[in-house]
Amino acid sequence: MLPYISLTLPTGDSRGKIAIGNGRYDTKIGVNATYLTQDKNLEIDASLDYNFSGENKKGANPPDEFSFGLLGGGKVTEKVRFATGIAGLVKEDGSHVVNSRSVARYTVSPSLHFEAVGEVGIQSRDIPRGVGGGIFARYNF
Repeated sequence: MLPYISLTLPTGDSRGKIAIGNGRYDTKIGVNATYLTQDKNLEIDASLDYNFSGENKKGANPPDEFSFGLLGGGKVTEKVRFATGIAGLVKEDGSHVVNSRSVARYTVSPSLHFEAVGEVGIQSRDIPRGVGGGIFARYNF
């Protein structure tokens, strides 16, 4: 289990056609957890966090957000793992979105691995559903 606290700083241009910042200070608290079976073939991953959203430069203060995720999966090969489940976001004003999320991880070494993540919106209220994905590299010190 890994509890955390984070602070998002108002860096990046929030006024451009494609904003790379939100122009506000946000504080987030949360926890990530992974349960591995004794043989390490199966896993359950869970996350919970709460974002206290701050006021931006224009005086707007969006609703706070609660997010969650629950994935299950396991070993496909010695270097590949796969997990799938749900992830969601609920805002203080009642708007929400729930996504189906799948993650494939390729482990190069105990310190380095790559992940491909895909999501498809399955339920929402006042937040558009969509399809998205990303590729991540992680290095553990």
